[in-house]
Amino acid sequence: MVQAHPSPLLSTPAFAPEHLVGDLEQLALILTQSLDAVPTKSWARPTEKHGAGWTMHETLAHVTATAELYLQAIEKALTGERFARVNVTRRYELPALQKEDIAARHYLPPTQLLEHLAQALRQTAQLIPMLSNVDLMRPTAIAFFDRPPTIIELIGTQLVHPAIIHAQQLTAAAGRPPLWNTYVPDFLQRNLTRLFQMLTFLYWRERERDLHATVNYDIQGPAGGQWTLTLTPQGAYADKGHVERPTLTIWHPGAETMCSCFTKESSLRRALVLGRMRFRGDLRLAQRLYDLFEPA
Repeated sequence: MVQAHPSPLLSTPAFAPEHLVGDLEQLALILTQSLDAVPTKSWARPTEKHGAGWTMHETLAHVTATAELYLQAIEKALTGERFARVNVTRRYELPALQKEDIAARHYLPPTQLLEHLAQALRQTAQLIPMLSNVDLMRPTAIAFFDRPPTIIELIGTQLVHPAIIHAQQLTAAAGRPPLWNTYVPDFLQRNLTRLFQMLTFLYWRERERDLHATVNYDIQGPAGGQWTLTLTPQGAYADKGHVERPTLTIWHPGAETMCSCFTKESSLRRALVLGRMRFRGDLRLAQRLYDLFEPA
């Protein structure tokens, strides 16, 4: 089994317990305020072009189900009880699980889904002050990623999943900009750090078995910074800062454009033409990179 990267997460602002608590509560408020006023007809609209993808209602059901799933996984890891969903052990089984979770919530109106989502985030926030550093670094029983995330990593992912991964889908059909456009810089920057850490267990080693690469990210603007992803046959690792002589360097003019490119709201070609992205180094890896972290 691949071991978790020994980065001192607890000394990183993004994973400091007080910031996790505050950001979970802030995200619950942002989601409630931003989505509560969405017109009823918008919830039935698809979230992708040409009528493709989930509807906004299905997206909200998925985000809610996932937040609740992560909370359950954290609680089970703390008590040592068996986690009922551990029978899903391979990533290609995830779409079926997602479809099942969405179907189980199709009858719930958006207002009720929003209440459940906010409740799951706030329950996690209430747990954190009671956890020791040893508790936070315990592995969870989620086995469908490249490695089981620790509790602190899963808390970060519970934030990133609605705050970045689905932030555009949760607003697109209502004709609104992605949620990340509304975040204050510190909140967005911390979620970028959590995003890069999340990628370390989302990595699909099977898709590039012999890959050895380092990817420097240079993100400008008040919410930006420098991060490095290291990709190896043994796993992926994330760190703040840059390494010398990377395989690939990716530049974005701002954190919002990085989110847009990562979630494929903006295609690679369009991002390059519009100056939302520049890269230097391995062209093949640049074209392939985000496929190595897709959930399923």
